[in-house]
Amino acid sequence: MRNIYSGWLSGNALKLLACITMFFDHLGVFLFPGVLWLRLVGRIAMPLFAFTLAEGCFFTRSKSRHLALIGGMGLVTSTVASIATGEVQGDILITFALSCLVIGGLDALKQACFSGRARAGRIALSAAVLGGAVWLCCCSGIRIEYGLAGVLLPVTASL
Repeated sequence: MRNIYSGWLSGNALKLLACITMFFDHLGVFLFPGVLWLRLVGRIAMPLFAFTLAEGCFFTRSKSRHLALIGGMGLVTSTVASIATGEVQGDILITFALSCLVIGGLDALKQACFSGRARAGRIALSAAVLGGAVWLCCCSGIRIEYGLAGVLLPVTASL
């Protein structure tokens, strides 16, 4: 079992640090837009959340339930934000749901290719999932927070 956290920082402490820095970012966006240091501190939140998401995708017992939870929460929060503002709003949870999809697709592709008996159907399905996620980010016209780079950041942490 892999453990890439250092001895002094647990996974929950890392999530708490990400929440605190996200609070500073939102404080800078909504209440003090001219205060640059709040936004700079807040920029730390997304990579921290991306790392913890990748770890969650790796250690979860049910990848499909994990994906459904993140995707469902993303749909709920982006719908509420869209209704509140009157325009379609993106959401970081949608980005992270796509990241979970890519991580799961890469894991399934790896298992299908290197399990000793490669199955063409599983390889094709995994490749289709990966291609669909990339298409959603790049070609669909749907606004994804941080774009393809935001989707791939947790994927790089999961490698």
